[in-house]
Amino acid sequence: RRVANNDFSVHIESKNRDELDDLADDFNTMVKSLEASDKEIKRQEQRRKEFMADASHEMRTPLTTINGLLEGLAYDAIPEESKGQSIELMRNETNRLIRLVNENLDYEKIRTNQITLAERVFDANTPLRDIVSQLQKKAAESNDNLKLETPEKVLNTYADYDRFTQVMFNIIQNSIQFTNDGDIVVRGYRDEDNHASVFKIQDTGVGMSADQVKNIWDRYYKADPSRKNRKYGESGLGLSIVHQLVENHGGKIEVASKLNVGSTFVVYFYDEGYAHKKNNSK
Repeated sequence: RRVANNDFSVHIESKNRDELDDLADDFNTMVKSLEASDKEIKRQEQRRKEFMADASHEMRTPLTTINGLLEGLAYDAIPEESKGQSIELMRNETNRLIRLVNENLDYEKIRTNQITLAERVFDANTPLRDIVSQLQKKAAESNDNLKLETPEKVLNTYADYDRFTQVMFNIIQNSIQFTNDGDIVVRGYRDEDNHASVFKIQDTGVGMSADQVKNIWDRYYKADPSRKNRKYGESGLGLSIVHQLVENHGGKIEVASKLNVGSTFVVYFYDEGYAHKKNNSK
């Protein structure tokens, strides 16, 4: 009755003598498991509430901006020479809203295995060069030096091309978001012993504490809540999506970080056959 009322301090003494003591041991194990589940549920519920508050704020701001600009255009309150700038601002704010919605929809599909991975072998140099080129402007805004270091020869990688691009884009963008006046180096190489392509993203940013590293893959988690109003990473879902996608590939992702020193993400995409074995051995 006490356990049913969420009192998980209950403990039954066991002297390991008979079946009743076995039952007591099982009961104590069950209570510990229920307590852990209850804590996790409460933790995730708190994260959900924080996310809803953040998402509401993030959506309200661009919607208010768009509404104000539309009213200004409707009543000719905006000078002719400023109309082009107003339309561009509305376009940017609309894209921001689309990113928020798409990240949530994408996460649910990935989490529930509703996506199909079209895995094939390709040269990872091509998407990595495109990503770095796309993100150079964002890096420059933070006065960061973004550099790509990969073999000039073909870097054969077995993965879904679009999802690989999504994984790498999210990690590199995350490094830019938390680095100012620093360096971000993206490295790619083959690990033939483990039949894998390995990608290392190292930055000299704000870094994370041990607790932050432990929680970084959780849905809605933001290692630095004070930056929730930054232009990118509004939903706190980017790294959760990355982690889930890498797991869906049968790959592996690791992170090492130190406060005020920087973070290093390492992603392993295994060759055809080896990824499947990795999954089955879990």
